[in-house]
Amino acid sequence: MKTADFDYQLPPERIAQHPPAERDAARMLVLDPIADRLIDSAVRKLPRFLEPGDLLVLNDSRVLPARLLGRRDDGGEAEVLLLRSLNGKSDRWEALTRPSRRLPAGSRIRFHDSVLGASIEEQRAGTAVIHLDGPTDPLEEVRRIGEMPTPPYIKEHLTDQERYQTVYSREEGSAAAPTAGLHFTPRLLNAIRDRGVQTAFVTLHVGRGGRVVAVGTTCVRVLESAAEGNGVRAGTAWTSLLILPGHRFRVVDGMLTNFHLPKSTLLMLVSAFAGRDRVLHAYQYAIQAGYRFYSFGDCMFITGPQPGGGRE
Repeated sequence: MKTADFDYQLPPERIAQHPPAERDAARMLVLDPIADRLIDSAVRKLPRFLEPGDLLVLNDSRVLPARLLGRRDDGGEAEVLLLRSLNGKSDRWEALTRPSRRLPAGSRIRFHDSVLGASIEEQRAGTAVIHLDGPTDPLEEVRRIGEMPTPPYIKEHLTDQERYQTVYSREEGSAAAPTAGLHFTPRLLNAIRDRGVQTAFVTLHVGRGGRVVAVGTTCVRVLESAAEGNGVRAGTAWTSLLILPGHRFRVVDGMLTNFHLPKSTLLMLVSAFAGRDRVLHAYQYAIQAGYRFYSFGDCMFITGPQPGGGRE
């Protein structure tokens, strides 16, 4: 299996540079692998594709404005992206630094318009260990001066940082938004519940009733990692699960997901669920039909796994 097998050509104008005026105004391409058909729809119509007794699982992670801009001791520009706390506090972090070759162990960074500073303790393969200092509560200062870590393909400045948060975000600490959830509004969530669909979050124990529909690939990976018997086990853990074609899904029966980058592991995950050829055909259709791609773009609702192979 090669990543080149999951490639497609996307015109640059199809990459959404800003969120829609209303979160649930996005388009939604419905892929039914069983019937092998595509339906043009809208996120606001999601409830009609769900059934009473289904369980909709959402990721309530809240994005930390973890992109910090500053200068090195030699006056050059520096950038830090906080990934995760290493000591359960707010002062020691695993991070990405740029330019890493100019920021060896022992280097110092001062951030713009702030008393916050950082020391590079260690440069690892691809990441660094940094120590934040200055204010009594470094994390509060990060929230004040930090920028949202939007992907590099988004060139326009995000004026409202809350648009890179889901309306149900709660657990702060993520370095990227669970973008499939950006489409939801309180109105849409109420309509889904009025339909008789249950909702749960990946931080909670999840039971089984009707179908389990995951909102976003992060939820898919969490649920499949925690699969146990006829449900999932409760707890807190890291997952390294890489879902590729051939994976036998144990929990997930449907998913709502954004359109993903060519040759990416996320596109491979979706292909594992619905079939590579079927997914790439849907992507080509979406391009021709004018769908908006990536984080601030439109989405797909896949009603079930591919016939004859994706689900135990």
